[in-house]
Amino acid sequence: GIAPMAYSKKLAVVDRDGGAYSKHIDNRRDGADPRALTVIYYLNADYEYAYGGRFRAFDETGAESMSAAPRGDRLAVFWSDALVHDVEASLIP
Repeated sequence: GIAPMAYSKKLAVVDRDGGAYSKHIDNRRDGADPRALTVIYYLNADYEYAYGGRFRAFDETGAESMSAAPRGDRLAVFWSDALVHDVEASLIP
């Protein structure tokens, strides 16, 4: 099996009306977070582009390098200590 300190779990919900995550890196390499990979699975079955909430990644200059809408059944996987990312504001009415 996987050793207990080899993983962590977190359930995050970006709620309605402006909920967002500012630009960050999940694991700052300070030893406080054991994650090597971050895995995000989206459950939004009825997502519409007007709802916002896109996942955005940034390159080493701070420029947006990609974005992905949080559509249902979409999976994102990235290195926890390397990818600067955010979640734009949710605009769900």
